[in-house]
Amino acid sequence: MIKKIINSNIVRLIGALLFLTVCAVIGAGLSYVNYESNPTDEAVAYFKAFLAQDYDTIYGLVNQPKNTYINKTAYTDRVKKIRESIVIDSYEISEPYKENGKKTVDIICNNETTETNQTIKLVFDEVKHGMQIIPDYKVDISKMLVKNVNFVVPTGDALYINGEVVTKDMAKVTTDANTNTDTYHFDKILYGAYDANAINRYSQIDLKPEIIQEGTTINFDATAYHANLEFEEKIKANADNMITQFYVNAREKKGNNKELKAYFANDKKLQKKVDKYLKETEEVLYWPETKNIDKYSVVSFEPGEVTHNSVYNNNNTFTVTYDFVYTYVSSTDTAIYTSYVYSIGGSCKTKMTLTYTLNEDQTLTLTDIKVKNKNQKEKGED
Repeated sequence: MIKKIINSNIVRLIGALLFLTVCAVIGAGLSYVNYESNPTDEAVAYFKAFLAQDYDTIYGLVNQPKNTYINKTAYTDRVKKIRESIVIDSYEISEPYKENGKKTVDIICNNETTETNQTIKLVFDEVKHGMQIIPDYKVDISKMLVKNVNFVVPTGDALYINGEVVTKDMAKVTTDANTNTDTYHFDKILYGAYDANAINRYSQIDLKPEIIQEGTTINFDATAYHANLEFEEKIKANADNMITQFYVNAREKKGNNKELKAYFANDKKLQKKVDKYLKETEEVLYWPETKNIDKYSVVSFEPGEVTHNSVYNNNNTFTVTYDFVYTYVSSTDTAIYTSYVYSIGGSCKTKMTLTYTLNEDQTLTLTDIKVKNKNQKEKGED
């Protein structure tokens, strides 16, 4: 009986010792986690990068939860402006403390010339992966984010924001077969102004949305397509060369020669239209000749600023409109019988509309042209 009591007491004692040991281990572990678990290193890394203007490192230290979009260009541009506005002769980094449930570090930046200081407050999110005990720390910029933002693009188009393609792992994407659109949903997105594009193989839609309000939806209008960058460059190169040749012919009265005809794919009907517009342009540049006045020639031709706009049509054609104003002077040689040099000059406001057709082999053919001139002509003599 006595042995049983002794054995029972020993068991209780061992159990108590084990319990105390476990408690001590847990307490030590918690103390270690609490000691190790603070964002001082991350705060120092962020501020060193801030001093060195290393914006790639700064961006990498920001917390980006799933379905939260923080555009690198937009965020780093904002941080860059802050950096350029602060003079830092010396600084102090505080111990981490809790504010609104989150660990926070204050960095006090001193301007010794003005004897003033500015405080950078870094708030941190705890981020754990799997069974990770000690969390990682990422900078929390939730106060700079707008909630529940949607971009609605035509199905098949890629969404670009500030030149970066938005992939399906960066947003929640749903498709509406009835409207033939894809919706990119972001739980949160950095507030501010963006360049946004919906781009497909041939064309794109461009918007400049300013996102400042919760629940914003950005709709891309399918009627606003224009040539994408690849085809814009192809069209512009062809159109610029054709327009140059057109005005060389008009100034020199060459007519629709083979160099100009080459741009119209041997389309005789279209070449007749070009002849018509050449004659109209020649009438702008020249005064009607008389038997008593030597022939005029264009001695000055100065094209002004050119603006152009391209639209992609649903029938695989692009319509490109050029608007420009050119000034010119045409004059005669000195006439032996009069000693006069006759001249005319003025300015002409022109709208040229070109239509390009996209062929099956992805080449482009110029298939239509329209030219409208509004001329102001002045006559003079020396």
